[in-house]
Amino acid sequence: MLPEEHCATAHKSCACATKKHFGLTLAELLVILLVSSVIMVVLAPVVRKQKSDIGTTSSSSATVGQVLYSYLSPRPECTNSTSDNTLTCTFSAPQGVKFVNIHMVGAGGGGAGATSATTASPTTKTQTSASELSIPIVAGMQNVTVNNLIGGGGGGGGGTWAESEGKAPTSQADCDKYNAKYLTAAQNNGKAVCVTKYNIGDITSATNGGIASSVTTVSANSTSCSANSCCWGQGKTASVCDSSGTSYSGCNRTVCTWYAASASCLALAYNGTKAGDWRLPTKDELAKWKSNIFTINTDQGDNGLRLCDDNSGYGAARCKYSTVCYGSDNGYCSPYNVWSSTAYGSNYYNYYLHNSTFNGPNYSNPRNAYSSRCVYEGSPSTFTSRSGGGGGAAAAMNATIPESIISDNVGGKIVLYAGAGGTGKSSGTGGEGGTSYVYVYNSSNVLKWGIKAPGGNGGNTASSTTYGTGGAKKASNSCQMYNGTSWVATTCTSLGAAGSNGTTKTGIADSGAATGGRGGSSTYNTSTNGGAGGNSSNENGSTGTAYGAGGGGGTANFQKIDSTPYPVIVPLPGKGGDGKGGIASVVYSISSQAAAGGGGAGASYAFLENVPVTAGRTYTVKVGHGGNGGAVNIDGTDGGVTSVQYDGGTYTINGGKAGKKGASGSGTSLIQGLGGALGTSNIPSANLKAGTKGSNASYLSDISSGGNGGKSGINTDGGCGGFQTTDCTNVASSGKNSQYVLPVNLHTTARQFGSAGAGGGGGAWKLAPSSDSGPGGGANGQAGYVYIYWIENN
Repeated sequence: MLPEEHCATAHKSCACATKKHFGLTLAELLVILLVSSVIMVVLAPVVRKQKSDIGTTSSSSATVGQVLYSYLSPRPECTNSTSDNTLTCTFSAPQGVKFVNIHMVGAGGGGAGATSATTASPTTKTQTSASELSIPIVAGMQNVTVNNLIGGGGGGGGGTWAESEGKAPTSQADCDKYNAKYLTAAQNNGKAVCVTKYNIGDITSATNGGIASSVTTVSANSTSCSANSCCWGQGKTASVCDSSGTSYSGCNRTVCTWYAASASCLALAYNGTKAGDWRLPTKDELAKWKSNIFTINTDQGDNGLRLCDDNSGYGAARCKYSTVCYGSDNGYCSPYNVWSSTAYGSNYYNYYLHNSTFNGPNYSNPRNAYSSRCVYEGSPSTFTSRSGGGGGAAAAMNATIPESIISDNVGGKIVLYAGAGGTGKSSGTGGEGGTSYVYVYNSSNVLKWGIKAPGGNGGNTASSTTYGTGGAKKASNSCQMYNGTSWVATTCTSLGAAGSNGTTKTGIADSGAATGGRGGSSTYNTSTNGGAGGNSSNENGSTGTAYGAGGGGGTANFQKIDSTPYPVIVPLPGKGGDGKGGIASVVYSISSQAAAGGGGAGASYAFLENVPVTAGRTYTVKVGHGGNGGAVNIDGTDGGVTSVQYDGGTYTINGGKAGKKGASGSGTSLIQGLGGALGTSNIPSANLKAGTKGSNASYLSDISSGGNGGKSGINTDGGCGGFQTTDCTNVASSGKNSQYVLPVNLHTTARQFGSAGAGGGGGAWKLAPSSDSGPGGGANGQAGYVYIYWIENN
């Protein structure tokens, strides 16, 4: 049983001996020795409950022999073994000693370290439409950064146009310089024109005789043309003809396929005209000539159209068909036929002069060899295309949301909104881009923090007198921040570019449109990403390609439409391109909460009396070292084994078990570390005072506190777990060790057991950022000791 004085001071619950120590008579001593000898021979060794000290005949004549085995009191007969965490010593029983008394304390288990708070890979949430995206604020959310907040780009302005009417010929004098016949509007189906008086190839004042360079020219009656675009000249092209009485004979007229005639008329460029000013007459124009053919063909002699007739009876030169145009569709030359520019399927309309009548319309294979006349409408109308300005790009704002705003508003939300792009306009200023924002609300939907980035300015539409100017760059302080009570202007992180101005271009319809102003480039990337302005291919401006970029300005195109009686020009004013919508994007990480480590268990204590030994014999004593505290994410280790060998066997106290680490997580997935279990022993419970288990780690708010180390059997308090405030006080994240103190005077009635065998505290963690936030490591358990004493007679 445990000594009464130890029970009275340290172990109130243990069974205690009430018998006092007295001196023994010789008779009593002889009886005891006899009984002990019989028992040791017959039975295995057991723990003696007798209170008298071994070898004592008289307390006044005895001295105490003692030895203490401890890590803090190394002895030469001891060696430290790291393999089993023990101090191994040899004890030799002195001469005359048959029994010893033993106080032994096991080693405490080490506390476990806290786990690390795992941080997931950064998460990006992005909104690119004009609607709100809500992100819940959860525990562990951290490093919340607004990495992109850009408003919508401004819309581009539209294009417009103006026309300056050209001048049609008004008299024969206007046509004389082209050696052409003037036809009034009544004679030419509604529009006055100049008409060449000679066939293509017979116009002596034109370059290359009026034949386009792309046309193949061959001689009549001698050479065959295999190409589509051919003219036959330099020879007689009529079988019966008039060659006298006129300056333009019907005998040697140049005849061409339709392809050659059309190309050559379009190529005419002389006396101030340029390529494209001349053309073949339309079918409807030839039809109008029909009712006036006598007048317009013979009027004023050489001023007439001077067409030839296949059977003339009124003074026109005669030019009957001939079979000398080799390579034409039928091999015939037909100078009395005249090509029009109007198609009929794969054929083309034509008229022919027979017996003073202009017959038609007829249609023929375009490879036939006919006469041609070219028509000039006078100086053309000019058209002015004016384009709109490009929309300006939006401003951008980047910011880090303060940690306190996030941690104080768990349960609230972060709201993202991307402003829409401004609408491109056909007239008026392009629409301004929408504002993008990021707001933080608490759980009661009260705004706590926010920033805004405004959209880009719209580009201006072209007017009747000038092009449109581009949308201006945003002001540097046009962004806003919520300061907790109101919105205040703040400096933007960056500003998008201004939109480019439109342009002006004047010319005839086929000279192309003015290029619209380009939309301003966004700061979303470094490339030119504003929308392109309208152009000759597409009069409408384009939308920007990057978030917050401006739309391109529109322009004005012109479309030439063939209609009766003449082609007309239709203006196509373009619309500005829409601005590209904005973007609102945040990046954040969610850190899982770390679990604290459990405390190590305390070890047991035993007091053994009258343990039999043989004088001079060597015995093995082991003292367990305290278990090691676990580093972060590591369990502690068990306390080492404490044991004493005696003649009948070995008394053993296994060390306290180590605390275990938990599992990081959030909510129900967070598992706190468990305290170490008690170590086992083969010592009878009557002689054993068990320690206590290590306590489990605990969680409160954003703090995971480490478990406290268990008490030892001598009532030494275990080490305090990190951040514990209930059972003990420890403001640091690492577990604490209990101070090891050597025992003294264990052989007396006023025993001092020292401090040994307690468990180490577990490491802890807390969310709040500070120097001691952890995670912390576990503390070491206390080592045990073995104290042996005996009574020697003087």
